Amino acid sequence: MEFDVTLTEKDMVHFNLYHTYSRFSSWFAVAVAVVAIVVAVVTYGTVSGTLTVLYILVALLILVYMPINTVLSAKRRTKLVPDLLAPLHYSIDEEGIKVSKGEEEGVLTWDKVFRLISFRDAVYIYSSRIYAYVIPKTALSDKETAFYEIARAHLEPRRLKGI
Repeated sequence: MEFDVTLTEKDMVHFNLYHTYSRFSSWFAVAVAVVAIVVAVVTYGTVSGTLTVLYILVALLILVYMPINTVLSAKRRTKLVPDLLAPLHYSIDEEGIKVSKGEEEGVLTWDKVFRLISFRDAVYIYSSRIYAYVIPKTALSDKETAFYEIARAHLEPRRLKGI
Protein backbone atom coordinates (compact mmCIF):
# COMPACT_ATOMS: atom_id res chain seq x y z
CA MET A 1 0.00 0.00 0.00
CA GLU A 2 1.37 3.41 -0.96
CA PHE A 3 0.16 6.97 -0.52
CA ASP A 4 1.47 10.52 -0.24
CA VAL A 5 1.01 12.86 2.70
CA THR A 6 1.36 16.60 2.80
CA LEU A 7 0.69 17.91 6.29
CA THR A 8 -0.85 21.27 6.99
CA GLU A 9 -0.36 23.58 9.92
CA LYS A 10 -3.85 22.53 11.06
CA ASP A 11 -2.76 18.86 11.15
CA MET A 12 0.17 19.76 13.38
CA VAL A 13 -2.04 21.85 15.69
CA HIS A 14 -4.49 18.94 16.06
CA PHE A 15 -1.63 16.55 16.79
CA ASN A 16 -0.14 18.84 19.42
CA LEU A 17 -3.51 19.28 21.13
CA TYR A 18 -4.16 15.53 21.07
CA HIS A 19 -0.66 14.73 22.31
CA THR A 20 -0.87 17.28 25.11
CA TYR A 21 -4.37 16.47 26.33
CA SER A 22 -4.09 12.70 26.10
CA ARG A 23 -1.68 12.61 29.04
CA PHE A 24 -2.64 12.26 32.69
CA SER A 25 -0.64 15.34 33.69
CA SER A 26 -2.75 17.60 31.47
CA TRP A 27 -6.03 16.26 32.83
CA PHE A 28 -4.67 16.59 36.36
CA ALA A 29 -3.88 20.25 35.62
CA VAL A 30 -7.44 20.77 34.35
CA ALA A 31 -8.77 19.20 37.56
CA VAL A 32 -6.58 21.57 39.60
CA ALA A 33 -8.03 24.52 37.64
CA VAL A 34 -11.59 23.38 38.33
CA VAL A 35 -10.79 22.99 42.03
CA ALA A 36 -9.24 26.48 42.04
CA ILE A 37 -12.45 27.93 40.57
CA VAL A 38 -14.60 26.06 43.10
CA VAL A 39 -12.38 27.23 45.97
CA ALA A 40 -12.51 30.82 44.66
CA VAL A 41 -16.32 30.73 44.56
CA VAL A 42 -16.78 28.95 47.92
CA THR A 43 -14.29 31.15 49.80
CA TYR A 44 -15.30 34.43 48.16
CA GLY A 45 -15.75 37.01 50.87
CA THR A 46 -14.21 34.87 53.62
CA VAL A 47 -10.61 35.15 52.39
CA SER A 48 -8.70 38.13 51.10
CA GLY A 49 -9.52 39.40 47.63
CA THR A 50 -5.91 38.75 46.63
CA LEU A 51 -6.27 35.05 47.35
CA THR A 52 -9.51 34.84 45.36
CA VAL A 53 -7.82 36.57 42.41
CA LEU A 54 -4.88 34.16 42.73
CA TYR A 55 -7.21 31.15 42.52
CA ILE A 56 -8.86 32.58 39.41
CA LEU A 57 -5.49 33.40 37.82
CA VAL A 58 -4.27 29.82 38.36
CA ALA A 59 -7.44 28.50 36.73
CA LEU A 60 -7.12 30.89 33.77
CA LEU A 61 -3.48 30.04 33.34
CA ILE A 62 -4.32 26.36 33.04
CA LEU A 63 -7.60 26.59 31.13
CA VAL A 64 -6.72 29.40 28.72
CA TYR A 65 -2.96 29.80 28.48
CA MET A 66 -2.09 26.08 28.14
CA PRO A 67 -4.23 25.39 25.04
CA ILE A 68 -3.27 28.70 23.41
CA ASN A 69 0.41 27.99 24.05
CA THR A 70 0.01 24.48 22.61
CA VAL A 71 -1.52 25.87 19.41
CA LEU A 72 1.07 28.62 19.07
CA SER A 73 3.86 26.12 19.69
CA ALA A 74 2.66 23.93 16.80
CA LYS A 75 2.40 26.95 14.50
CA ARG A 76 5.84 28.19 15.54
CA ARG A 77 7.35 24.74 14.95
CA THR A 78 5.93 24.51 11.42
CA LYS A 79 7.43 27.91 10.61
CA LEU A 80 10.85 27.08 12.11
CA VAL A 81 11.01 23.59 10.58
CA PRO A 82 9.39 23.86 7.14
CA ASP A 83 10.33 20.23 6.39
CA LEU A 84 7.50 19.18 8.73
CA LEU A 85 5.05 20.23 6.02
CA ALA A 86 7.04 18.77 3.12
CA PRO A 87 5.36 16.02 1.08
CA LEU A 88 6.19 12.47 2.22
CA HIS A 89 5.65 9.18 0.45
CA TYR A 90 4.49 6.27 2.62
CA SER A 91 4.77 2.62 1.74
CA ILE A 92 3.15 0.12 4.12
CA ASP A 93 3.96 -3.58 3.85
CA GLU A 94 4.72 -6.67 5.92
CA GLU A 95 8.10 -5.22 6.99
CA GLY A 96 6.77 -1.99 8.32
CA ILE A 97 6.28 1.62 7.36
CA LYS A 98 8.65 3.17 4.84
CA VAL A 99 8.70 6.94 4.62
CA SER A 100 10.57 8.71 1.87
CA LYS A 101 11.19 12.25 0.74
CA GLY A 102 13.19 12.57 -2.42
CA GLU A 103 16.28 10.39 -2.05
CA GLU A 104 15.94 10.04 1.73
CA GLU A 105 14.16 7.02 3.15
CA GLY A 106 13.43 5.71 6.62
CA VAL A 107 11.86 2.46 7.75
CA LEU A 108 9.89 1.93 10.93
CA THR A 109 9.55 -1.82 11.36
CA TRP A 110 6.37 -3.08 13.00
CA ASP A 111 8.24 -4.22 16.12
CA LYS A 112 9.45 -0.61 16.62
CA VAL A 113 5.97 0.93 16.46
CA PHE A 114 5.27 2.15 19.98
CA ARG A 115 1.56 2.84 19.44
CA LEU A 116 -0.85 3.44 16.57
CA ILE A 117 -3.77 5.72 17.30
CA SER A 118 -6.72 6.45 15.05
CA PHE A 119 -8.16 9.79 15.99
CA ARG A 120 -10.98 11.87 14.53
CA ASP A 121 -9.23 13.10 11.40
CA ALA A 122 -5.78 11.50 11.52
CA VAL A 123 -3.75 8.44 12.36
CA TYR A 124 -0.77 8.88 14.67
CA ILE A 125 1.98 6.28 14.43
CA TYR A 126 4.20 6.73 17.47
CA SER A 127 7.79 5.56 17.20
CA SER A 128 8.35 6.55 20.86
CA ARG A 129 6.32 8.21 23.61
CA ILE A 130 6.70 11.65 22.00
CA TYR A 131 7.55 11.21 18.31
CA ALA A 132 4.86 10.26 15.81
CA TYR A 133 4.13 10.14 12.13
CA VAL A 134 0.95 12.10 11.44
CA ILE A 135 -1.20 10.76 8.62
CA PRO A 136 -4.38 12.71 7.84
CA LYS A 137 -7.24 10.35 7.08
CA THR A 138 -7.82 12.23 3.82
CA ALA A 139 -4.46 10.86 2.63
CA LEU A 140 -5.56 7.30 3.41
CA SER A 141 -9.03 7.80 1.85
CA ASP A 142 -10.16 4.40 0.53
CA LYS A 143 -7.09 2.62 1.94
CA GLU A 144 -7.97 3.25 5.59
CA THR A 145 -9.60 -0.15 6.22
CA ALA A 146 -6.75 -2.04 4.53
CA PHE A 147 -4.22 -0.02 6.56
CA TYR A 148 -5.96 -0.98 9.81
CA GLU A 149 -6.01 -4.65 8.80
CA ILE A 150 -2.25 -4.61 8.19
CA ALA A 151 -1.68 -2.83 11.51
CA ARG A 152 -3.85 -5.34 13.42
CA ALA A 153 -1.91 -8.21 11.86
CA HIS A 154 1.44 -6.84 13.05
CA LEU A 155 0.72 -5.00 16.30
CA GLU A 156 -0.47 -6.26 19.65
CA PRO A 157 -3.94 -5.00 20.64
CA ARG A 158 -2.45 -2.93 23.48
CA ARG A 159 -0.49 -0.91 20.89
CA LEU A 160 -3.65 -0.03 18.94
CA LYS A 161 -6.09 2.64 20.00
CA GLY A 162 -9.25 3.74 18.23
CA ILE A 163 -9.05 1.02 15.61
